Amino acid sequence: MKRMMGPAILLAAPPVWLVATSAFLSNMAHVPFEWNLWWKRLDWWNANWWCDVLIVGSAVTPTIIVTLLLVAAALTLRGRRAQRVYGESGWANREQMDKGGISTSRKLP
Repeated sequence: MKRMMGPAILLAAPPVWLVATSAFLSNMAHVPFEWNLWWKRLDWWNANWWCDVLIVGSAVTPTIIVTLLLVAAALTLRGRRAQRVYGESGWANREQMDKGGISTSRKLP
């Protein structure tokens, strides 16, 4: 399941960004909302300084939000890495137990 989430999120990010940017532009320019409004209104570019501000301003916030969501998804999907065990992780043999001061006698001192 985790293998499918990464590509799905990457494929969903551009349409989500376009819809969010179009919503911001619709609100800022007081025009009816369309899901691809931002793309359609790129022909406003260089019409005047105010149109440039609207186009850039409507793209800034969704870009930051989508970037943060992609970073959060990448960190979540990466998960925690297993800690490495340094040295041998098998049981100690008799010689190692004697060297470490471990006694297996059942006599109490």
